[in-house]
Amino acid sequence: MQLLDLFPYPEPRPNQLLMIKKISEALGELDRGGIAVVHAPTGNGKSINALVSAIKRAFQRRKKIVILVSRVTQAERFMEEITLIKTKVPSHFNLQVSHLQSKIEYCLFNKVRYTKTVYGRVEQTPYHQFLYSCMLAKGTGACPFYKNSYRKTAPTPQFLQVVESRGNQVYSLKKSLRDGSQYRMCPYELMKKHASTSNIIIGTYSYLFNPKILEGFLKTIGVGSLQDIVLIVDEAHNLPEFIRNALTKNLTMKTLQEAITTYKKYGKHAFKQYPRVNQLSVCPQCTKPLPDTPVHDLDTDFYYCPSCRYSKPYRVFKRLEKLLTSLQSASDGSLVEFAELGINLQEWAAGSKEVTLLADFVKTMSTSNGESTQASLQRDTDYQLIETKLDEVINFVILAIETRDDPRYVVRLEKNKNYYGLVLECFDPALISKDIFSQVDSAIIMSATLTPTSYYRDVLELPKRRVQEFVFKSVFPRSNRKIFMVRQVNI
Repeated sequence: MQLLDLFPYPEPRPNQLLMIKKISEALGELDRGGIAVVHAPTGNGKSINALVSAIKRAFQRRKKIVILVSRVTQAERFMEEITLIKTKVPSHFNLQVSHLQSKIEYCLFNKVRYTKTVYGRVEQTPYHQFLYSCMLAKGTGACPFYKNSYRKTAPTPQFLQVVESRGNQVYSLKKSLRDGSQYRMCPYELMKKHASTSNIIIGTYSYLFNPKILEGFLKTIGVGSLQDIVLIVDEAHNLPEFIRNALTKNLTMKTLQEAITTYKKYGKHAFKQYPRVNQLSVCPQCTKPLPDTPVHDLDTDFYYCPSCRYSKPYRVFKRLEKLLTSLQSASDGSLVEFAELGINLQEWAAGSKEVTLLADFVKTMSTSNGESTQASLQRDTDYQLIETKLDEVINFVILAIETRDDPRYVVRLEKNKNYYGLVLECFDPALISKDIFSQVDSAIIMSATLTPTSYYRDVLELPKRRVQEFVFKSVFPRSNRKIFMVRQVNI
């Protein structure tokens, strides 16, 4: 099939024909494709031009196309274009498209999706709380939609029939919700299963550029590595800032105090189920004898005093609390030397496993089906996305210690009416983007405001030998461009 056989409109405009050829040439014909960095103002037809080029490359090399967008309206535009392409190609030419969004958007189980506030209002559940509630509803069998989709870890025959009937289709959020409502099945699980056999997947930047999500996403779409992906990043001028935000960690006084409360409340219950070795005979805090545990397990080597709840990580928690308290008089934005804590990575690592065990215990403690339910939750692909307050503290402290001498990171104080705490901020998006773009089969990075292209090439640390940069002009005559001035605007 020739390149322009995929173009769904009567005839490409000259600027479109040029862009399609340039991008296609940049992606290449060899085993290792190139990376096209494209600046093209509105009206050049970026979506369809990129799709035609990417589909040709993907089908030649037997790769999957992943399209990442920052807004739902962009995803809808791509689905419209692909639907038009499907009308031009033979029926046996499989173009199966899945649109992955935030899990909460697919949920039909109102008891999980909505929460009644203390003021009596019914509001959408905060996302982390939703993931936790969804996980429990699945594990305990409380969600009727998931129960009709999966029996333990195996999909039901009816579920597989519905997914199979949607093969070679552009499967949107609306269609999955309609199927979920009609067949009383989980729309999210329908979309995930559909995505495993799709050759085009549309999602947000998070799926590849958030380290917590990447591994699970690749598993969901059924690829072994990034080398199996032809990547399209739309509105790519937003990508550097998105990655910086994804790498930024926050620690508020409220989070820290809630973590300490959780540690005190559940520690003695959680640690009964784990063997531990007390290297000390008495607690250094209250001087009472520590229980003797003869089983030596190096993977869970920690000590915990059941009398005063003292442990290494608890000492770190209290130091953090003392530091935040001492900073109350400092001004907003003040830089904080994390070395002031007097904590080194070895000391924290010696006790962080203890906090991780407790965090896992807190996540699964509300289940009622015993070990089988807990094991099934541990296998849940969303399990690692759920953060307790303990997890937040662990992640913040470890990253802060590891990056204390890294000029790409800084810890600063943030204070406003509703927030007081520390922000560990990253300035270098290449910490993530460099590896992603060096591994994918090929990529198209495009936007109407991607100038200078060399800036984005450098700030994302794209592999220079594979990159080609293109700057296309606006298709609209300069005489048609109107400039509006609005007075009395406060900035």
